[in-house]
Amino acid sequence: PARAEGDAPPTWALHATMAGAQLAFAAMGVSAHWAIRYVAPVHFAAVRITLGLPGLAWLAHREGARLTWRVVAWGVPLAAGMVGAQVLVFVCNAQVGAAPTSALQPAMPVFVALFSWAARLEAMSARKAAGVAASVGGALAIAWPEDNDWGDASVPQYALLVFQVSLYAVYLVALGVAMRDCGRSPFLFLYVSTLLGWLVLMPAATPSLLRADLRAVPWAAWAACAYAGLGVTLVAHAANSWAVSKVLPTVPSLYNGLQVVGAFVGSAAFLGERLTVQLVVGTLMIGAGVVVVCTEDTRGGDEVGAGGARFSTSASGVGAAFSLS
Repeated sequence: PARAEGDAPPTWALHATMAGAQLAFAAMGVSAHWAIRYVAPVHFAAVRITLGLPGLAWLAHREGARLTWRVVAWGVPLAAGMVGAQVLVFVCNAQVGAAPTSALQPAMPVFVALFSWAARLEAMSARKAAGVAASVGGALAIAWPEDNDWGDASVPQYALLVFQVSLYAVYLVALGVAMRDCGRSPFLFLYVSTLLGWLVLMPAATPSLLRADLRAVPWAAWAACAYAGLGVTLVAHAANSWAVSKVLPTVPSLYNGLQVVGAFVGSAAFLGERLTVQLVVGTLMIGAGVVVVCTEDTRGGDEVGAGGARFSTSASGVGAAFSLS
């Protein structure tokens, strides 16, 4: 992928990190869909963020970056994207349904590519647009219901779902711009944005959470909350944020389609659902889209990415990881 020179990790490690983060998101989608029957979406989000914050604080401390008012200012739009997306994904799951929510998530690369282009983080070429379209198309092919039954949700509810998908794209792109402005400190930005969002969320969630009959919630639902907090809010989001400090924002978002792949494979493995030709073809399209974007040859036209570092989108780095060269 497009990566910073100097301290860049091996390309295979970047790809493994980005893929692993999306599979962690997929596992959360499967477990949370059941858990929100017993835990209200806003309560689920409040618990998961509370559990993840101490670990994010430790990562930010270990990173050693200096907290400034400029970093805090960037935390406001980052918090809107990060925490807003984490809350609304459960609201949309409850209001619109699991199938539409799952199907629309992989459209995120479209928003990321457009926002990155508008923020002058990366150029928009025909090849990059084709790769994004292939990745998004593959994910939609997997998630599209065979009977075209999207449920009885209203237009405003679907509009809220589209807004939710765009929010995390705002986070990824704003993080890239913030690191170009203040230096590459992904964990500090992640912690500050999550903390600011938590400070807004908790006053809204706490009164109803204290009135809820928590003893009636099955232990497995609390386990799903714990996984969402430690496995996703902490580990997966930290992995994604770290990746944005090494590559341009569109690259991590392309792996978003793996959420759909993971969810369908998990359903086949644990719920007895069948694997389909759609899954195979869609997965190949997602992989093709990632390779097309990551192996784009800019012929010397490097792009400016996070932290003001020069990035190269030449084929050499990724080609080695995929044995293409």
